[in-house]
Amino acid sequence: MRCAGAGLRRFGSVGRIDPLERFRSLVAEGAGIVPLNDAIAAALGREPTGAAWVRDAASRCTASDAAELASFVWDDLGLRGDEATYDSTENSFVGEALVRRRAIPITIAAVALGIAGSVGIGLDGIGMPGHFLVRERGGPGRYFDLFHGPRPLDASQCRQLCSAVTGSSRWSAGFLDPVGANAMALRMLTNLKSAYRRSGDDRSLRTVMLLRRTFLGDGERDEFARLMHPTN
Repeated sequence: MRCAGAGLRRFGSVGRIDPLERFRSLVAEGAGIVPLNDAIAAALGREPTGAAWVRDAASRCTASDAAELASFVWDDLGLRGDEATYDSTENSFVGEALVRRRAIPITIAAVALGIAGSVGIGLDGIGMPGHFLVRERGGPGRYFDLFHGPRPLDASQCRQLCSAVTGSSRWSAGFLDPVGANAMALRMLTNLKSAYRRSGDDRSLRTVMLLRRTFLGDGERDEFARLMHPTN
């Protein structure tokens, strides 16, 4: 298990950059999701390699629209949804996902969004409850569930997918509204919070909650104190 504290010292002293401050700066600047994901990785003592891997993938991508990009992610990159070890923290980091060729929906979406931005394809992240999609921007309303495959979906099929994933019939058209990079970063941190709680990795949990305070303020500190109370 990697020590978050050691990671903070390494990136703070050698790189002379406080990774927490770096993350907050990127949030304020409106950076893309791949740089934000790398900043999360650095704060947790992991190698922030996502941007480099995405640049390499984009240099080989000849897609001209969202459907071709979806096929590139699946057929050329071989990136798939990790159903066997879905809850693994490795699935939440872009660089590690591209090496393993396995990830959770939001991380695969981050890869697609990073490549799309580099090659000039309009693509939006869609933060549907329980699952994360991407949508063709300005097109005929095609959505892509890249966890399961490159086939485009319409809004009705997205609704069916939401029901299957969440086990609920509750639906709102707003579930298919696009979300920005900061909202994606918070959702990634929420996933990591759950994963580190399950694994008992309190050091990494503390770092994740410090990062989440960028969005949620001091209430996150109170939540951490409540979570840690049984171990005190």
